[in-house]
Amino acid sequence: MNRALLERAREKQQPLEIEVTINQSVLEYNRDYFIVAAEFDLTQRSKDSDEAVVSIAATFSAKFSLTAPANEDLIKGFAALEARLIFFPYLRHFVSDISYRMSIDTIVLPMTSELEN
Repeated sequence: MNRALLERAREKQQPLEIEVTINQSVLEYNRDYFIVAAEFDLTQRSKDSDEAVVSIAATFSAKFSLTAPANEDLIKGFAALEARLIFFPYLRHFVSDISYRMSIDTIVLPMTSELEN
């Protein structure tokens, strides 16, 4: 966090822009389960600077059990699409909580995960 840059943006009453990147990947796959990881990077910037005012990174992972073997393409497709919907509520909560604890304006992400640039 760059508090000086944040204060300058507040003084100028500049809105801060948020950029979020999300990358999902299959960490492990076998006939009984697979593990998916989702890496999130959130950056908040003022319009006057390319430097980040706030930067938050988080990685979530989950194990999914299989009742029948699934092919690798299906697993990769799940990791790319559905996993985002599973992980995103946890990211929303984490970002709101950590920004609140930083004593800055709480960052509230939209309900949808379709905000990646």
